[in-house]
Amino acid sequence: MIPVRVYVENFMSYREGQELLFDGAPLWVLSGPNGAGKSTIFDAITFALYGLYRGGQKNYKDLINHQADALNVEFDFIVDEVAYRVCRTVSHRGRPTREVFRLIPSKTGGKPRPEPIADTDNDSGFKNWVERTIGLKENAFTSCVLLLQGQSEKLLQVGSTERGEILKQLIDLSPYKRLHLLADDRRKELEIQVKSLKPRLDSMLTVSDAELNAAAEAFNQAAALLKSVDEKVEKLTVFREQSKQWQQLKAQINEAQKELQELNNLLARTEEIERKCSRLRELGEVLPLLSSIINQRQRILVTEQQVQQLQHKCQQIQENLERAESEKQNASNQVQHIEKEIEQLETNINALTSRLDKLAPFVASLSQMETIQIQLQDQQQKLATFPSNLEQLVQQAQLRDNQLVEAASALPWLEQLTQWRSNLADALNREKTTSNRLAYLESQLKECQNQQEKLNSDIALEHKIEKNLSQEVTRAETGYDTVCKQRKRFEKAAHKPTCELCGQEITPEHAHKEKARLDAEIATSQANLNNLKNQHQQVQEHLNQLTTELKFIDQQISSLQLERNQNGNQQNQAKIDTNNCVLQINKAFNNLPAIYQACVSPYLPSDVLGWLDTNYPTDTDLEELSRYLSGRQAHTNYLSSIGTQFEEWKLLNAQIQFNSERLAELEKKLPLAQAQQARVEQNNLQQDKVQQQSQLKELKTQQHQLKNQLNKAIESVNNLSDELQSFQLELSNKRGIQGEIQRSIASDLENLPQQWQEKANTIQSFEIEQLETEQQELVEYEFLSNRLNIANGSVAFIQQQISNFNTQIEQLPSEARRSIEVIELELNSAKTLKIEFDANRSNAEKNFNELVRQREQRSQLEQDLQKVEREHRLYDLLSVLLGKKGLQLQLLRNAERAIVELANEILDGLSRGRMRLELRGEAEESPSESDKALDLQVYDYETGQRPTAVAMTSSLTGLIWCIRI
Repeated sequence: MIPVRVYVENFMSYREGQELLFDGAPLWVLSGPNGAGKSTIFDAITFALYGLYRGGQKNYKDLINHQADALNVEFDFIVDEVAYRVCRTVSHRGRPTREVFRLIPSKTGGKPRPEPIADTDNDSGFKNWVERTIGLKENAFTSCVLLLQGQSEKLLQVGSTERGEILKQLIDLSPYKRLHLLADDRRKELEIQVKSLKPRLDSMLTVSDAELNAAAEAFNQAAALLKSVDEKVEKLTVFREQSKQWQQLKAQINEAQKELQELNNLLARTEEIERKCSRLRELGEVLPLLSSIINQRQRILVTEQQVQQLQHKCQQIQENLERAESEKQNASNQVQHIEKEIEQLETNINALTSRLDKLAPFVASLSQMETIQIQLQDQQQKLATFPSNLEQLVQQAQLRDNQLVEAASALPWLEQLTQWRSNLADALNREKTTSNRLAYLESQLKECQNQQEKLNSDIALEHKIEKNLSQEVTRAETGYDTVCKQRKRFEKAAHKPTCELCGQEITPEHAHKEKARLDAEIATSQANLNNLKNQHQQVQEHLNQLTTELKFIDQQISSLQLERNQNGNQQNQAKIDTNNCVLQINKAFNNLPAIYQACVSPYLPSDVLGWLDTNYPTDTDLEELSRYLSGRQAHTNYLSSIGTQFEEWKLLNAQIQFNSERLAELEKKLPLAQAQQARVEQNNLQQDKVQQQSQLKELKTQQHQLKNQLNKAIESVNNLSDELQSFQLELSNKRGIQGEIQRSIASDLENLPQQWQEKANTIQSFEIEQLETEQQELVEYEFLSNRLNIANGSVAFIQQQISNFNTQIEQLPSEARRSIEVIELELNSAKTLKIEFDANRSNAEKNFNELVRQREQRSQLEQDLQKVEREHRLYDLLSVLLGKKGLQLQLLRNAERAIVELANEILDGLSRGRMRLELRGEAEESPSESDKALDLQVYDYETGQRPTAVAMTSSLTGLIWCIRI
């Protein structure tokens, strides 16, 4: 991940939007005093990616600047040559938001275009994307990539197991973990398959070749028996069909012989049939005509009665029509008379209306003049009720209202000015107090720093003395050990003739002297060693005492610096509060009306102290102003009331002036006597007009009634005329029908044979019924006549059919010329055997197929088991190789060795070959420690060959190691 840009707005100490760009150089340094906001930039990066900051993950709203309502953080970075942007916002009112964008480069070289990545606007999707793209969780990121303030040694302070987890994230073992999980899951699946296949294979029976051959032979024998009985069934089925055909032929011969006998009997009745058929044809020709003549005669009688009824109705309608015509004529004459009277009245009314129109202007002007006079009297009476000095009262009330408005607008600003002026005094006092405290803390801090420098100098000198004494102790120990070894070697060599140390001959005297000399050297070396150890111990005790004092001084310095920073922040806050108070005071002063500004100060103060010199308004002034404003509502009501009166007074004056002018104008134009005479004449004419309009209304009512009577008479005449015409038409139709019927009877008589024409004139209905009955009895002879016509040819044909049937019977086999019941019994018996043999064959075939299936299934199961067992062995090996103790552990150890080599390159240069980092022996690693990593120890060649854990070394070494990672 390569950082490119960080943008913060309203984030912690950053009020305005700030943007930091990390392009153009491989190394960047953020510098500034304490509290300047350096660590806030790194907080912004961890907050953007993981929602974390130095305070943990408690309340995001604590990160918002106290002068703002919402914060915004953006972090641009590059992963695998793809640019991304992570955005987070937090608001006091809404929910926090987060989203990731892919930065698309602009074709024109401008700013990149952000394109949102799907499913990153929710918390779970955002976290998954960060872990998938960055490849690190929060702990690994803040331990190895972005070291938070005061946590640079976090990776060294945690245990080797935690280091292992962090290192696994750094080298990204997740693909191998996923491969291991996939391989292990597949191994478990295959193991389950093996365990399920083995019992199935053991439970299966083994099928031998002999069993399979015996089953095949049994199947072939059952199939041969089934085939023989099947042939017998087919033959009997054919015989059964032929037997049915034999019985059908015999039945057809019997039917043909019977039909031949009937035809011979029919030929014997030939003369009778022909005579009866002749009579049937005659009746068929005559009966329809006779029935028609009888029916037509009955219709003539009915029609004659209908004609007489219609003639009577026409005579009645004619008489009613004549009476209706007379009533219509009388109503028409009355309507004409009424219309003439109405016309005369309308002429008189129009003349009266014309005269009234001429008189109307004089009368209207006279009425208008009288109305105006009445209005003037009323208006003058109302005007007398208003105060004489009403206009002056209104002006005084308006002036006081303006004063109240100014006071109401000034009161909140005066209260704010008083409050902020009091706050200004408090802020100046706080600024002065913190300034004095800062001066005292600076002096104390300087004194402690001097003591710290002296102690550091003394400790460095003591370290040097301790180092020299340590070297002398080492040399003394070496010398003492050397002398002791020489003493032991001399004792071993004392029995030899020559001394190995000096080459002289060993004599008792020489041995005694040499032992004494060696004992003296041992005593001297031991005394010197003890003396040096005592001195070294005293120096170490003094060094520990100085170190304790230095720690105490460091704590004092840290406490003083913390208090100094707090007082500095308080002083800065007091200055900010002072400036804010001055701004608020200026704002309140500028919003005051001019009269109140003069009360506060005749001029705008040029400095802070100038505002403290002002004393208006005091609390008393504010109370008086509040009491003054308490009567504002009453005055407002009074002003509204008197203003309304004043408007009414002005309106009445205007109306009186207007009506006076109109009255004078009317008096000039109108002659009063002529107008009064016109009013009298108008009243008389209106009375006459009303009487005549009443008469006109009555006449129109009568006219309407007479017109209704006339319309009814006309409608009655029209209806009677239509009814008469309808009956006359119907009467004409009936007479035409009588003529048609008589012509039809004559035509039917002409169509009858001559011997039937005279009888037709006197024949009655019952005789027609007797003839129809006779006709019905003779109908069957028509059918016999038809059969007689074809009987001669049918006899020869039926005889030929009988001969053919006999020939077909002779062609059938003798086995088929039996009763079908006998053949059915034999066929059913054969079918029963067929079913039994078919069941035997099916059982034999099923048994053979089951043996074949079992044999094939066992063979297939054996092959599947071999395949699954082989695949299980391969995935078991693959799971071990990809597991924590396989490839993952090998990659982890390779990374450890590479890290240690890179760290030693820097450490060797910094320590001048004195120090070296090494991993603990991998051979000593237990299976439970396979998750551990970077379990380091350091060798210091000047202090000895015993290794020391990395956590016990100096912070500088740990920091160098972390930076190198």
